[in-house]
Amino acid sequence: SVARAVYRQDADLYLFDDPLAAIDAHVGKSLFENVIGPKGLLKEKTRILVTHQVQYLPVADRVVVMDNGSIIAMGTYDELRASQSLQSIGLEEAGADEAKNENKGEAEGSDNKAVSVMSSRASQGRRTSGVLTSSEMTAEGAVRAATFRKFCVIGLGCKVCMAIGFAITLRIAAAVCTDFWLALWTSEGDPFGLSLMECIGVYLFLGVMQAVMTYNRAVILGAVGMIRACRNLYFTLFTHVFGSPVVFFDLTPSGRVLNRFTNDMDVLDNQLSRSLSQALGCTETFAAMVIGIIIFNPAVVIVIFPVCAAYYLVVVQYRYASRDIQRLEAVTKTPIFNRISETLAGLQTVRAFGYEAFLIEKSCVEIDRNQACNLLKAKCAAWLALRLELLSSIISTSCALIPFLPIDFQSSNAAFVGIALTYSLEISRYVQALSKALGDAEQKFTSIERIFEYCAIP
Repeated sequence: SVARAVYRQDADLYLFDDPLAAIDAHVGKSLFENVIGPKGLLKEKTRILVTHQVQYLPVADRVVVMDNGSIIAMGTYDELRASQSLQSIGLEEAGADEAKNENKGEAEGSDNKAVSVMSSRASQGRRTSGVLTSSEMTAEGAVRAATFRKFCVIGLGCKVCMAIGFAITLRIAAAVCTDFWLALWTSEGDPFGLSLMECIGVYLFLGVMQAVMTYNRAVILGAVGMIRACRNLYFTLFTHVFGSPVVFFDLTPSGRVLNRFTNDMDVLDNQLSRSLSQALGCTETFAAMVIGIIIFNPAVVIVIFPVCAAYYLVVVQYRYASRDIQRLEAVTKTPIFNRISETLAGLQTVRAFGYEAFLIEKSCVEIDRNQACNLLKAKCAAWLALRLELLSSIISTSCALIPFLPIDFQSSNAAFVGIALTYSLEISRYVQALSKALGDAEQKFTSIERIFEYCAIP
């Protein structure tokens, strides 16, 4: 409709009934600057613009504020500011003085006037600093502890977190006690004077305890905690986004909102549960092995702790890169959603002007940029795997050489030493799995971080 109006060059008066409300913010900015504004195609015509976007008030020749069909304030922008009329009716100051001064000369040089009609009810409580399109913020560094805390409190719930922690503690204790009982049983034959069947019963009880606690942790996390988290976060996000002021949608492209409700919510619904389950499972096994080594054969700790410190340094370097790549991957998806939504909305115009090849080229560039992040993610995973394998070989070599060193093992129980060495051979594999699981979980939490960003919209 705006285009048809512009084609009527013989008209002296143009009335625009809020044409900027149904388009994205950057499109509205371009439309105002190139068509309606003091430097646009209609600069020599009289324009009456009905809008609730207060950032355009400074460049209007006259501002008319209406409420319930009645004029409650009228004058230039400076007059309304001087009389405190804008503040009294709930409209905040919009735009910088530089924007008005920049267009002042051109506006005064024309006998025709641009009038902006503003609804106070539509804009009450809205605030803007003259920015027409806000840029998407990308978090840097580690995922903040506040994100994990809010996810546990708002998403999972304190009771669910306590139940998961209790199940993990019992599972670790049962795993250590199972191997301890097996070593004690094989070394003494009849520990504590128990019969064979009683020893089998104790061992069976500890094994069943491990299985039950693992099952309880998985059920509490997946069937109770994550379902509650998905429901709570979705309704919180839905309420804050769709209950936000209209100016939020003026400043935020639709693809950015779609990215939260599609990609980020998909991570929460389908991927985060699996990542958390793997991370907790690896943590349980790793903690049980470390505790078992310390209890059964403290001499192996001399090798384990330095290598674990090296593991930590490698994993920290990997996390720095992986989480930022994950954030970039999420941010580079937004232009893809923007391109799709804008193309579908203006499909007839695209075909009429023959812009298919241009949009395809732009879409390919945006998709390539997004896929480059996925390639970097795979390269980081390969970098981590290589270094973890090298450190794992150090542990395996040390575990093979320790029994041949001149250390007095006679004071130790041979069964305990054997279990400790078995743990030492296996711990490297679980450290690798734990490192990857924690890195993957932190990557997924960048989506939770982005969801909480929109949950904070007033």
